[in-house]
Amino acid sequence: MTIRHNDKPDRNSAALKDVETIGSRISNGRLALVLDALLETGSATKAGERLGLQTSQISRLLARLRHDLNDPLFIRSGKGLIPTAFAEGLRPVARSLAAGVDAIFDTRAGRPGTPPFDERWNRPTQQAVPLLKTRPSRLLDGEPSLHDLEAKFAETGAADAPTDRLLKYCATISTGAGRRRSLTSSEAEDAVSIVLAGEADPIQLGALFAIMQYRGVTPSELAGVVNAVRAHLGEVFGRLAPVDLDWPCYISPNVQSPPWFFHAARLVARAGHRVLLHGGTGSGPVSGRHEIVLGCAGIPVCRDRDAVATAMAAGNIAYIPLASLSSQIYRVFGLHRVMGTRSPVNSALTLANPAGARVSLMGVANPSSRELQRDAAMLLSAELTIIGSARCGSIQSVPQHDASSPVRRAQE
Repeated sequence: MTIRHNDKPDRNSAALKDVETIGSRISNGRLALVLDALLETGSATKAGERLGLQTSQISRLLARLRHDLNDPLFIRSGKGLIPTAFAEGLRPVARSLAAGVDAIFDTRAGRPGTPPFDERWNRPTQQAVPLLKTRPSRLLDGEPSLHDLEAKFAETGAADAPTDRLLKYCATISTGAGRRRSLTSSEAEDAVSIVLAGEADPIQLGALFAIMQYRGVTPSELAGVVNAVRAHLGEVFGRLAPVDLDWPCYISPNVQSPPWFFHAARLVARAGHRVLLHGGTGSGPVSGRHEIVLGCAGIPVCRDRDAVATAMAAGNIAYIPLASLSSQIYRVFGLHRVMGTRSPVNSALTLANPAGARVSLMGVANPSSRELQRDAAMLLSAELTIIGSARCGSIQSVPQHDASSPVRRAQE
């Protein structure tokens, strides 16, 4: 007796496999639309608003994208999500797919028709028209191709001239979609080291800082800038004896809030802890504001390393103005009046910790900037960095508003 197998299960399996394939394609299409929205907006919240999804849903779909594509895709920065080089390479495909979906469901577009063809008036023009003019499909003399530029940048190293290295870094962060990427920590360190050494071309300096600030500095880039700042401070100001608490206080000249935190720092010093304050209030007409207040508060203003050692031995506290710490960085701060924006060096100084204190206090007003500073501190293996809110540029707590002069209060 011959037993004939029923082939119905095989047909069911094939149908089930087809359904799974269709479901997978639909899911992948949804992920591609999410990727396009993230690339276009640089924000999970804005991408959700564009697609009609909650931010938490976008975050889960981004996690799925990262898993399926085996790439982080985006790096968080102070100005949103920065796409990786791999994600930038996917931008044209994702944009094309999203645009195609939009075109299919665009109700404003009319359906193509087939109008009747009447040869009596549907005829070509009698005017003789020359062919489209274009430049020859060859490079002009001496013009490098994209491949040539990529090969040149790949060969550019520490032994090359500073302008060539800065050219590479500017091109790396500003090239069009699919080829742009953020700098590595070592690249950011080298770029800022060139600037602080006074070897940067002014146009390259402006381009580098403007592009980095516009698209948002990544934690890895900020860590590299901090390393460059630390090395520079060690060269121009000298190594300082270790202290217990590093207290940066770089405050905008537009802020009028009294710096009450100086009194808090004085109390910490009186408790037996060595406190190093360093900062400033810009490079304009109010840049000496701290020196006046500190003179009344009894906190020494130190212009060199020996003065810091003397102040620490006498009262466990000292303040170094930025102009004394580094005239070059002081002038970089002054570029704000020319460029209208901060530079990555501004953010790096709060993490510089020039005396290598075990604990560093930092005040950051913007929540996204706090995350950036935190992640950069982790990359720098900081022992303990306390990051708090700041209304005036330095960490402090003011329970009640009091606009009275801190100079008068210090004298009372």
